[in-house]
Amino acid sequence: YAKRWWAMGEEVEVVTNERGKEFCLLHGLQEQFITVWPSSWSDQWGIFFSSLYKSIVPTFRALFSPVSDVAVVFSASFIWPDLLPGLILKVRKPSIRWVVASYLFVIPPWANYYFGNPFRSFTLYIVQSVALFLMRLFADGVFTASLRDISRFTTGRKKLHIKAAAVRGGVDYAFFRDVQEQKIIYDCVFVGRFHPQKNVDELIAIWKAVVEQSPYRKLGII
Repeated sequence: YAKRWWAMGEEVEVVTNERGKEFCLLHGLQEQFITVWPSSWSDQWGIFFSSLYKSIVPTFRALFSPVSDVAVVFSASFIWPDLLPGLILKVRKPSIRWVVASYLFVIPPWANYYFGNPFRSFTLYIVQSVALFLMRLFADGVFTASLRDISRFTTGRKKLHIKAAAVRGGVDYAFFRDVQEQKIIYDCVFVGRFHPQKNVDELIAIWKAVVEQSPYRKLGII
């Protein structure tokens, strides 16, 4: 997003932690437009306490950050370290347009097909529930990854002023175009987390039906 906004002539400041700065530089963002709020050292405490620290400190920083020349604030996810500073700036200056990216919707921990660490899944579900509540009240816009998810914000009893848009994942066609043509080994390849949200179980069931008709077909799962 930032690189495209810069290319369009917009003035953009990326606020992140030390690890985030490394990520930004690796992907070609210019260092002079990156502001670091130190917090990555808390990673040694584990994900729970680290996330708590990263939520509290940026929130206090946002209370005292200058907002006079800020027109739009973009929170990169619904996770509180991303969400709360944007919310604070929006409350301090209501004319700011606050946009939140929400690409992942956590399955309730009591769902029958959920697996993993129960405490962590419950904590993440609470984090998301609070975030969605705040977004519906204060956010001016939401970026989702699917047209299907837009209805979470634009329909039903909780429909407010919020605007939602589906931002599809882009593919760097030039990168793949430069790869030499190779022998086809698999007829289909799946790349993603092995999780019910990715419908891997359904994929295997579908592929069983495929090989019943064409036994020579091969599926690669990464």
